[in-house]
Amino acid sequence: MHNNCSLNCRNCYPGSLDYNKVSGKIVVCVDNDPNISRKTKKLVLQDARAMGMIFVSEDNRDVSFDAGAFPFTEIGNLEGHQILQ
Repeated sequence: MHNNCSLNCRNCYPGSLDYNKVSGKIVVCVDNDPNISRKTKKLVLQDARAMGMIFVSEDNRDVSFDAGAFPFTEIGNLEGHQILQ
């Protein structure tokens, strides 16, 4: 995988994910870019037919997020690093 794609894919940027690989999966999204909101990432994953999202972020952990019926959890950077190893 190309490095730029890897970074974009980890951030769940619109247009960066291979829908065939994401469909039916729980996807880990890293919050390295404040320009792409949790809501946008959720919408990207819903469009890709993902089954849920694990959002890795230290920012805004205390700010509620309404993911609707879409399965969602938020974890810190340490836990995210352990998952991505």
